[in-house]
Amino acid sequence: MFYNAFGICEYFEDINILKEKENDKDKIKNPNQTGFVQTNTVTPQNIMQFKKNLNVEIFNTALINLENINKFNYNTVGITMDTIFDFESSIIGTNKPFITNIVNFNKNKIYFKYKDQYKYDINLISDELINNGLYNIIYLPIQALMSISKIDATDMNIYNSMNGTIITVDNNIELTLPYNKIFEIYIFPMKQIKLICNHFEGKVNIFTLEPNVYYYIYYNITNPEPISITTLYIVNLNFITIPTNINLTDNSNLIYYNNFLNYNNNKFYNTINKKYDTLIMNCTNCNDNIAQYGSRYSSLAYKGINNSYIKLPELNLSKSIITFSINFKTDTTNNDKQVLFDIGNISNDNKNITSLFINFENNTIRFNYVKNNELKSTFLYNEGNPIINDNQWHNIIWTLTFDNWIIYVDTIKILNAKKVTPNRYDFNCKTNLIGKKISVNILYFNYLNFIGLIDNFKIFNKELSFFEIKNENIK
Repeated sequence: MFYNAFGICEYFEDINILKEKENDKDKIKNPNQTGFVQTNTVTPQNIMQFKKNLNVEIFNTALINLENINKFNYNTVGITMDTIFDFESSIIGTNKPFITNIVNFNKNKIYFKYKDQYKYDINLISDELINNGLYNIIYLPIQALMSISKIDATDMNIYNSMNGTIITVDNNIELTLPYNKIFEIYIFPMKQIKLICNHFEGKVNIFTLEPNVYYYIYYNITNPEPISITTLYIVNLNFITIPTNINLTDNSNLIYYNNFLNYNNNKFYNTINKKYDTLIMNCTNCNDNIAQYGSRYSSLAYKGINNSYIKLPELNLSKSIITFSINFKTDTTNNDKQVLFDIGNISNDNKNITSLFINFENNTIRFNYVKNNELKSTFLYNEGNPIINDNQWHNIIWTLTFDNWIIYVDTIKILNAKKVTPNRYDFNCKTNLIGKKISVNILYFNYLNFIGLIDNFKIFNKELSFFEIKNENIK
């Protein structure tokens, strides 16, 4: 079952130019989109005012789930790709809303997956988001029916346990509000009920709450109108758009990134310099090198076939730390001597190679550093470890510091040891290949091009955090 979502929207102007646009303040337009439809309502707790120069942290992630959802809850983050919020299992059992602010960096879309109160699978998708727009998302997890008829928030224990929570009920609720504290609660009635609110100086208000609608009750005695009730006309997801311009602070430290989602003829799009600078080589019909099912939920991927490979642009890797991350899926049971990638240089006289490359050996892989044709460092992922030449998706993360290698396979650290590494001060790589070995004359002639799928290839100039390592392993 697919639901159209009707969200709520509040427009925020730059506080420095409010006077200039005062005549336009009522010109918020409803685009009548099929996804999230704008209105002019916002919940009190989310009324904010932003200047344009707001710096936020960017996460390169396609999936928000149990592994990383805490990074987003009550936080402001940036996204650079279409992003899935998988609420089906990530916040089961919680009785408080999930709230996040998302800065959209690239005209992306956001997907939401959850189950409604009738246990139907819900899959919502936003329309294309405004570039550099800030979006506030509120998700209210479905709650089991609660047998409760009175809530006395003047009692500190009850106040602490009930403030900001979500309750589902099918009976009338009597709510006694505190005289000196802000109190908020979300109520989801299963049938029409009465809400009796007892607040300051013996004042009583009675409200009728209709079924299958979320009600946000906010109380603050210091306000002229201390109690407000906002109706949230949607099953349990509210999408508040705040289309203001934002300056993003990118902490990803990416040098090169290709997710193989965008291509033109024989060229892939590099999301770092925003150019089609990555070429498919030796392709007769280059569409044959585009796989329909990559490692990120049926997105596209590069498909290595016959003698094809990928040529990358020149890369400046003169950094103190270099990290490679790649997702791959072999196509046969024996990829021996096939090369996953090779990053480096051929000397000016075309006689010597200096590079970093990974190749398969039987059912495992080897990591190599070669300088002037001489093997300086190598590491074999031993045969006794889980097989990775098995026609399944795997992720490799290879970090090289000044004199150390750190390697992860499918998020498991398999090496952290002293190893010889390239001289970072002149490691400007002019010959960079995915799925092929750099070679001169007959040197390395026995290495083969990679046959299989490659996805989500990244080069960083930093060591990845635990969260980032988990995120790279999306399958």
